[in-house]
Amino acid sequence: MNRWEMEKKIAIKAIKDPAFKKKLQTHPKEALKELFKNEKGLDSLHIKIEEEKKDEWIIPIPLVSGEMEKLSDAELANLAAGSRTMPITPGGTC
Repeated sequence: MNRWEMEKKIAIKAIKDPAFKKKLQTHPKEALKELFKNEKGLDSLHIKIEEEKKDEWIIPIPLVSGEMEKLSDAELANLAAGSRTMPITPGGTC
C-alpha cells in the first residue's frame, strides 16, 4: 500500500469512527498499528497529527530524496497527485 492509499484510509476511518479519530490524536502509532496490522516501518516514524479547522488548509511538504531530484516534471506531478505508479511507503522513498 502506498502512502496516499494509507492517508486516504486513515482519513476515511477518522471521519467514520470517532473513537479511532480520538486514538489517532492521542496515540497515533497505536491507532495506525491497529489499522495497518501488516505494514512495516511504522515504529520508525515520527507521526504528527493535525486536524484542519474551518478556513484552514494544512499542506504537507514532502521530504525530497536524491532520487526525487532526478524525476521529470511529469513524474513529480504524478507523485504530487498521488499516482499509484510511484509508491511511497513509511520510511521509504520513491
